[in-house]
Amino acid sequence: MEERITRSSGVGFAEPPEGWLGRAQAVLALRDGGVSLAPFASLNLGRSAGDDPLAVDENERRLRAALRAPLPPARIRLEHGRRCVVVDRP
Repeated sequence: MEERITRSSGVGFAEPPEGWLGRAQAVLALRDGGVSLAPFASLNLGRSAGDDPLAVDENERRLRAALRAPLPPARIRLEHGRRCVVVDRP
């Protein structure tokens, strides 16, 4: 099974293979199509790395537009360990 790479309005994202996540929906944003400057260029969505917050806001807006997403994305904080968190609402 391979993910599907999509580009919409200059923003790239990858989607997992059909049925891979069950009922869950997920995308992985690629780095192109955003407004962040180096070293964050270009579609940086991280709010804790030191990028300009206005650039991150615009990058998120562009990704939502490309996905035609009515709601903001659920954000996670990556933590290595054995704990699992279930997201059941935006």
